Amino acid sequence: MNPKHDKVHHTFVLLLASLAGCIDAISFVNAGVFPANMTGNSVVLAISVVNHAAASQRETHAFLIILGFCFGSAIAALLIRSQRMVWSRSVNLVFMIAGCALLGAGVAMGNGKIIYSSGILLALAAAMGMQASALLHLNFPGAGTSTAVTGTLATGVTRAVQHLWGIMVPGFVTDQPSPWFPLMVFSVYFIGALAGGVQRGFHASVATMVCGGLLALVGLAEEFRTSRNQSRC
Repeated sequence: MNPKHDKVHHTFVLLLASLAGCIDAISFVNAGVFPANMTGNSVVLAISVVNHAAASQRETHAFLIILGFCFGSAIAALLIRSQRMVWSRSVNLVFMIAGCALLGAGVAMGNGKIIYSSGILLALAAAMGMQASALLHLNFPGAGTSTAVTGTLATGVTRAVQHLWGIMVPGFVTDQPSPWFPLMVFSVYFIGALAGGVQRGFHASVATMVCGGLLALVGLAEEFRTSRNQSRC
């Protein structure tokens, strides 16, 4: 855990990771792409390029997702003005904008039949890009960006092995932090993906709106906490 952030901040990160898993699963099931995780989308595009294949619908979606994610990351980079690891009001603003983007995408889905719309895919990816960049700025060791959990899982496993080795081998001392937080981030991402993976049609639209509302709520809740703490000073 990052000592610069309290337990509430770490709880927010776990919530954000679960939202990313849910959005990834909804979009993969309905459109074959991952708005929060660029690795798979990059592979789809690369395979198309090396095989000189005409762009299929899935490859077009992958390109749009990467474009939207980069746009969202750029917006976050422009908006966040605080020092690294400082959860400032500009960070809250990024979360609220990202949440509104998800809400808009969910509303635009309607009954879920137009989930393949370019605008919807761009909005989903932009929201995840903003979330990822904001978490990268806040620097929660082991959690990464909350949207891609490959490194998170590797961190958790590495820490766990080091700690187990320290318990089993006399004299072995590890300087690795606790493995629990990265493993929890991976777990809640997986749980979010389980929830998102069963959403179809209208339910996918509702689930996306719920994710957007919760993402915006993170920014609003932290804004409220900041204002309350300042009023006490």
